[in-house]
Amino acid sequence: MRSSTVPARIITALIGVVVTPIALGLLSSGGLIWYQTFTRYGGFDGTLLVGPTALQIAGIALLVVVVLTGLWSSAGLLAAGALSVIALVFALFPSITVSAYQLPVPREWIDGAYYGLPTALLPVLGGMGLALWFARHRPSRSAALHVIGFFATPVLLLAGAWLVILSIARFLTSMQRFELSPAPDALGLLLGGIVLLLAGLFFTRWSPFALLLPALFVIIITPLLFTPGSALFNVVYPIDRDAALGLLGIVGTGTGVAAAVLYIAYTLVMVRTRARAARFPATVHPGFAGPEEGFRAGVAPGGMYPGGAYPGGAHADGDQYASASPENQPPAPPVPPANG
Repeated sequence: MRSSTVPARIITALIGVVVTPIALGLLSSGGLIWYQTFTRYGGFDGTLLVGPTALQIAGIALLVVVVLTGLWSSAGLLAAGALSVIALVFALFPSITVSAYQLPVPREWIDGAYYGLPTALLPVLGGMGLALWFARHRPSRSAALHVIGFFATPVLLLAGAWLVILSIARFLTSMQRFELSPAPDALGLLLGGIVLLLAGLFFTRWSPFALLLPALFVIIITPLLFTPGSALFNVVYPIDRDAALGLLGIVGTGTGVAAAVLYIAYTLVMVRTRARAARFPATVHPGFAGPEEGFRAGVAPGGMYPGGAYPGGAHADGDQYASASPENQPPAPPVPPANG
């Protein structure tokens, strides 16, 4: 498949860098009201959640736009994933989050970072971009890897998400205890989770429908967890209180639902990308072909012409210089008479 054009890479990268933070901010602004509503005691007025729900829908829609840029180039998703460095800094230095409240941005956006929205979603976007890049530039089809990926992707994503949730929980616990020193344990959990998430997403280059099962799982489990008096949450809470705290923040802010919607959108993009890669396979320019690529393209090592197409090749019998024989040469020009 032909590479994306330079303008496509620039435009999609700008979309990824600019639109992604705005989308996370909108998702955070609406999600935190949901979280605060369901975690407070007493009843609530459902009409008060109309505005926050609209903000969440707008944020998820913008994130879907970022994912759809993968149809033209992987640069946008990779640029959005590169913003994960900010989440890593927050996980290692909780004091930076406190200082971030002084930035000229809505407070709810910083609260979203506090509850782990960037930490959970940005690595996923980067992993999608990486898998699309390989599907576009290094297309590969394997029945065995297709089957392995269909089952391995949900397991890797679940394990990676759990480590990310644990890292968010460690971060929240440190903030609540006013422990603002560097937290290497939270960073270690986050790095391990990101590696597993990337591995799970990488398998989708062979098994593009593998994300539909995790998406369905998240959509089903969210209302079961995020319900007052949830029996499922009461099962998780005694096992690991910190993990339950991080899980409630992810589910309560709508981050889980956003991830599920992105999985579905990404599946459509990956299917389209694989189909285009199969229809328009990558071509090798003869002038830049190495020995192995040259033989595949019918080009002699270091040659500029396909096999047998060089001048005189039609008469050559295995020797590039066979055309040098007299019978294969054009008649010599006439010799002018000598002066007498």
